[in-house]
Amino acid sequence: MPISAPTSLAELFLAVRQQKTDPIASVHEALIPRTLADAYAVQDAVGLHLGPIRGWKVGAETPQSEPFAAPIHAATIFEDGETVPAYVCRHLGVEAEIGYRFAHALPSRAAAWTADEVLAAIGTIHPMIEIVDTRFEKPGSQHRLLHTADHQSHGALIVGPGMADWRAIIPTDEPVSLTINRRTVVEHVGGNSAGDPLRLLVWLANHAARRGLGIEAGCLVTTGSTTGTMFVVHDTDVRASFPPSAQCTPTWPDPAEDMTMKPEILLLEPMMDAIEKQLEAAYVVHRPGAAGVPADVAPRIRGIATGGGTGVPRPLMDSLPGLEIIAINGIGTDAVDLEEARRRGIRVTTTPGVLTDDVADMAMGLLLSLLRGLPESDRYVRAGAWGTPRRRHWATGYRAAAWAFSAWGMWGRPSPRGRGALA
Repeated sequence: MPISAPTSLAELFLAVRQQKTDPIASVHEALIPRTLADAYAVQDAVGLHLGPIRGWKVGAETPQSEPFAAPIHAATIFEDGETVPAYVCRHLGVEAEIGYRFAHALPSRAAAWTADEVLAAIGTIHPMIEIVDTRFEKPGSQHRLLHTADHQSHGALIVGPGMADWRAIIPTDEPVSLTINRRTVVEHVGGNSAGDPLRLLVWLANHAARRGLGIEAGCLVTTGSTTGTMFVVHDTDVRASFPPSAQCTPTWPDPAEDMTMKPEILLLEPMMDAIEKQLEAAYVVHRPGAAGVPADVAPRIRGIATGGGTGVPRPLMDSLPGLEIIAINGIGTDAVDLEEARRRGIRVTTTPGVLTDDVADMAMGLLLSLLRGLPESDRYVRAGAWGTPRRRHWATGYRAAAWAFSAWGMWGRPSPRGRGALA
């Protein structure tokens, strides 16, 4: 992608995430955040389109330096042993990390959260693997504040089993090993440049509060790499171990072999069985009920199949950050916010011409029926009045010759059979 015009950095990141543009080679210098606050503002703007926040990543370059952070959204969090779909990340930079799950919420408030309050809210400690990815062409290729703005280069988070006795674990003294394809590539004690991660949690609680986000109960926080970043390819076996605590093992398929990973779509109204079978063969089809689209599903939705009358409610459109296309089984677009779709680059398709010939046939039939008096004649026979005097002998009545007509069923676009003569 060439150097970008000075537009919105958040819009550039979203366009790459939604595969509407190639990864970014560089940006205009006017778009580079000047401060951490500027970078966090970009995170917040992008995050509005990524679904609910279910975690955070936090780190620091040294034990004394100012930490930095980024929210982690539900769609990129996976449990140990789950398969991370191939489309989630382009780059796979694996990092073994120690993380925590909060049992109690730390919401936004004016008063600062104390260390005792933050530690009392922790529920469990976990081994984790973070996958480093980027919306730029290459990881680590940009000004550091650009990478901070890009959600600190977050790709995915794999969460290992938790231990409730987290106070018994001293992260700086914890042995760690990272194994790739059964070969140990890192094995040492500690390894986190930030030192004690507990100070990061206290800082994060107040940082999230200042941003008006807070930390929810159940929220996961990963505290930075203990092994550095090791880039691997798809279909690689990776294991992060923190004996005696636990280990974490993600799996992801080779994209060329991952034939089961179908795009996910919403079907908003029932369609003919033949159409639904074709959709189900090509896509993972979700049929939202009264409760709407689950929060963990919404970020994965890339398309909507709907009807002209149903359309797509604006709140639903707003809740789907990855929406790329709205396919309408009909020709009406009144129930779709076309301006918003245009702004977001969402394609809106209809089915023009699909009923043109059928409507033309119906119009021909109605015209012939009218000219020949078929409805009245039908009632005449059904009433048992055959043989009684009639006002007119409809069967050999009016004729219409050389009637030119066009566009039965769609004005301005004649049907192939839309010109002829009635006799």
